[in-house]
Amino acid sequence: MKSVLLSLAMIITVAGARPIPVSAAHFRSEDFIKQFTGSYGILSPVEPRVTRQENEILAEVAEQFAEGKFSSAESKLIDFINLKKNPVDGSEPSEVSPALIFVLGNLYFQNDRPQDAERAYKLAIKRFPKFRRAFKNLAMLYAMDDKYNQALPYLKEAIQLGDSSHSSFGLLGYCYLSNEKALAAEGAYRQAYLLNSDERDWKLGLAQALLMQEKWDESAALLTELINENPDNPQLWLQQANCFLGKEDTKRAAYNFEVLRFKGIADAKTLTLLGNIYMDQEQPELALNAYVASLEAQKTPDVDDAIKTANILVEFEAVEQAKAYLAKVEKLKMSVDQQVEKLLVEKGVALAESDSKKVEEILLNAYGLQQGNSKVQVQLADFYLTTSKEAESLEEKSNKLKNASMYYKLAKSDEAYTSKAYLGLGRVEVAREKYIDAVPYLTKAVEADQSNDSLKQYVRRVERFADRQKKAEELNKSQS
Repeated sequence: MKSVLLSLAMIITVAGARPIPVSAAHFRSEDFIKQFTGSYGILSPVEPRVTRQENEILAEVAEQFAEGKFSSAESKLIDFINLKKNPVDGSEPSEVSPALIFVLGNLYFQNDRPQDAERAYKLAIKRFPKFRRAFKNLAMLYAMDDKYNQALPYLKEAIQLGDSSHSSFGLLGYCYLSNEKALAAEGAYRQAYLLNSDERDWKLGLAQALLMQEKWDESAALLTELINENPDNPQLWLQQANCFLGKEDTKRAAYNFEVLRFKGIADAKTLTLLGNIYMDQEQPELALNAYVASLEAQKTPDVDDAIKTANILVEFEAVEQAKAYLAKVEKLKMSVDQQVEKLLVEKGVALAESDSKKVEEILLNAYGLQQGNSKVQVQLADFYLTTSKEAESLEEKSNKLKNASMYYKLAKSDEAYTSKAYLGLGRVEVAREKYIDAVPYLTKAVEADQSNDSLKQYVRRVERFADRQKKAEELNKSQS
């Protein structure tokens, strides 16, 4: 019996490679907005100086900002900047402090003009290369637009200049996690979590960083805390199930999936995975129930996946369950290719029931639907070659071998089946005890599959028989 744990591990890989994003709610929170806009005061030496006159304008802007008069504040600041560039009192034109450009960027942000805000922050940084808050706000602006790779260098610079906010470290962790740098992500998330242990995004990010490093127990423990806070979030149950699968604790993973199913928030893929787990635990009835639930959960069922699921049941010799599931699949709308694949699964059921007539009937039906299908041709040929050994007469055996040879010849032009077809043709000649005729076919089979050592050994054995047969024929000729 073949384990499905390898297929389960694929879910873990996917979960690690595609982290759950920072929630949009984080960027709308009062704490974030407060950090983003911050104070209009100056933080020397990581921020530029301002003149007395500029400081007065900043105080006026801060007052309007507090009252929510963002447009008025923006207009006042722009008027001041323009007046400094084009004075009306005859004084010399001058540039304003980069601090005012930074504040203007904040006002652009509040007035929903992110591109203008971006330009303002970059200009402020250009004029004052150690402007910590400008680096941080530019990074946050990119993060809010899911541009985490662009945010990363600005976040790092802000932190190197002394920023120690939980948002900066948390977003830094997400940037690293997105780039699959799990150890760096863990370090950043731990710092963010230390500064704000109530922030859900940082706990979830840390759990994912731990999961990516296969620290299953630590990740599962954090996810338990998150699940207790938000029990109806399916992503949390799934992430924790990934931890259990990583530990090969399929029973606990199944429990998580069953909880999602009970809550009515399990999607089709989760239910299919639950079915796979039950198959691995040799509980085909439970598996069938999960597989059918998966099928019913899909508005437009994935026929290919349904056929693969049916094949899992066959491979695990759950014949009755496979038949019940195939009855459900039968009702789905299928392409010709899919009809053929379904028939091949049904052939597996017939084989398990040792019903040779049914196997032949199914394969001929599949061939009738798609005569050019090399997979069907080879399976038909294999069937006739195998059953030729059980033929009740020489005539029946001859006919079966003739059919086998015909279908192998049809398939040999398909590169994917060339080696199998030539091997089959060689085996047909071996069954006829024509070893000399078998060797050329088998040689071509080896040429098409150079890495198959067992095939090479088989060919050597046949070649020895062929040599003996050739010597016997030469001896007969010499004696006649």
